[in-house]
Amino acid sequence: MARFTVAPAPSPFLDMLWPALAATAAFVAITTTVDSLPSSTRVLLALAAIFCLTCASTRVLDGASRFCPCALSARPPSDPSPWPLESILALPPLGIQLEVRRGLRFHRRILPLHTERLFVPRHALKDLVIHEALHRWNVRYYLSVLAEQYDHHVPGAAPRSVIHLVFKNTLPPFPV
Repeated sequence: MARFTVAPAPSPFLDMLWPALAATAAFVAITTTVDSLPSSTRVLLALAAIFCLTCASTRVLDGASRFCPCALSARPPSDPSPWPLESILALPPLGIQLEVRRGLRFHRRILPLHTERLFVPRHALKDLVIHEALHRWNVRYYLSVLAEQYDHHVPGAAPRSVIHLVFKNTLPPFPV
């Protein structure tokens, strides 16, 4: 049994942004004099600095969330966008299973919302093809599964060939 999983890399921009915001809020909170700002504003700036430091220290919160569930809610999502995670599972005596999991990404954790699975049995599997496409100065590779699809509602119907693109959600949008 072999399993291959592909997911796009998270953006490192927010990992660099939170420490900068924390340093800015802490600098403003420390350098302002007591007379120039009301105490409530200083408290809000201190809370903003703590919030940004909390977002910056994802490793600490990942470890703390195992022991304290409220630590997981202390940090906001870095990019709450739909997140596809695709995998192909090869079971030699049975066939190939293609799986796409969609959900929301919260700092290297995925809240699964929807899962699509497509199983291609061994007797319907024709070939596994690697496409090589040239796009400007790039070489892009696409993996696809060629299979036969049977229409069980029509008796005596011939099987038709179907192409399943394996990592279609994580590839760059390029027509195949």
